[in-house]
Amino acid sequence: MSNQQDSSSKGLVTIITALIGVIGTVAVAFFAFRGSIEPKQLEIHATQTSESLRSTQMVENAWIIQTAQSVEATKFAEQLLATQASIVANSDSMMPQNIQATEVTITLNSDSIMPQNAQATQTPYPTYTPYPTTVASTFTSTPIPMPLLPIGTYIIPTGHSLIGIDSICDFYTEYNDATRVTFQDYGGQIGEIYFKHDREFLYVCMKGSTNNVSTGRFITVEFSNNTDQIRRITAWPNSGKTSADQGIIGWSASVAETSDNDMAEFRIPINTIYESSCYTVFRMSVFHYWMSQPGDDYSWPNSPGIGYNDPSVWAQVALDCNS
Repeated sequence: MSNQQDSSSKGLVTIITALIGVIGTVAVAFFAFRGSIEPKQLEIHATQTSESLRSTQMVENAWIIQTAQSVEATKFAEQLLATQASIVANSDSMMPQNIQATEVTITLNSDSIMPQNAQATQTPYPTYTPYPTTVASTFTSTPIPMPLLPIGTYIIPTGHSLIGIDSICDFYTEYNDATRVTFQDYGGQIGEIYFKHDREFLYVCMKGSTNNVSTGRFITVEFSNNTDQIRRITAWPNSGKTSADQGIIGWSASVAETSDNDMAEFRIPINTIYESSCYTVFRMSVFHYWMSQPGDDYSWPNSPGIGYNDPSVWAQVALDCNS
């Protein structure tokens, strides 16, 4: 039995010894393995630390660059503000002088050039002795309410420029404040008529075509105060004669002809137009009769020649006393 105990003890010792050997072997292997990877971990850690330092340095460099750019921008802004302040200070003294010089140049040129051009474009007229009547506007303007007028009424304005009754329809001086109308005249030419008044006289000036072969042609201004009764003033371009119906007192007229035009100018007392006054509507027409033969007539507003002795188709006209 003692032999069995000895054998058991020896087996237990053997087992313990084997376990210790295994443990030792494992420990030796563990430390051997740990020793083999430790340098690699240290190298990785060192690399990460270096990259972290490099990133920190890059951030610091970027901040330094941004700071320098901000300083440069601030300096540029200060220089820009100083330049703007200088421009504002100089504009107060320079701009009015430039504007004034431009306005003076325009005014001088418009005053000196336009009359010359206007005079140059006028049609030359023959030399003759004009009718010795010159009229100046002398009335004082008092506002008068305008009533409701029929549709299509022609308004004749109040004129202020001087009028010389000489048969010349001078748009640039005498009739620059007049109403201008046109009509179809003999030979397809466009005739012109100007109307104005000064509250005392009505002024009518016509410039139309001509036909020197027809010596009997004549021009008339005809009126009717919405009745069948007609009053007229007549002028003969070929002979230079003028006449008026009985009852028209204080009138004057002038007529002339050129190689291109018949021209006639009339000065008619307003109180002879059946007591017409401001905004009183009356009928009126201007005729150019017998241009090639009796019956070859042209007129305003119903050319060619429509409306002979028929005031119902003539123009409705009223005098404006507020212009």
